[in-house]
Amino acid sequence: MLVKGGRLSVSLHPLSFVIGELRTRKLRLVPTLFRLYSIVNGCVFHLTGRTFQFVNGRTASFQTEHGIKIALKRAGFGNVSCRREDGRFFVEAVKIGEGSTSYLPAHARSFDIPVGV
Repeated sequence: MLVKGGRLSVSLHPLSFVIGELRTRKLRLVPTLFRLYSIVNGCVFHLTGRTFQFVNGRTASFQTEHGIKIALKRAGFGNVSCRREDGRFFVEAVKIGEGSTSYLPAHARSFDIPVGV
């Protein structure tokens, strides 16, 4: 739980990360299906700011600036700042109101800890 005025600082996965995983890993059925699911889930996240679980209960996706802004607004954040640096995607925001972090990707719910690094 982050209090009002608290700062969120995370590193998230861009689409290029998931594509890179597909290219560099051996083609095994389940891991390949999971990475394809991550791409579909990332597209859903881009459009809605929400993600859904894989059949094994895990959640993964790539994130876009548009999707993360939707999710952060829904979770009560403002002053959202996104930047890309050396192929990585960084997001910072400030908690300005009430909201639930359950709308954020599961791997982005730990605040003030870089994720996806």
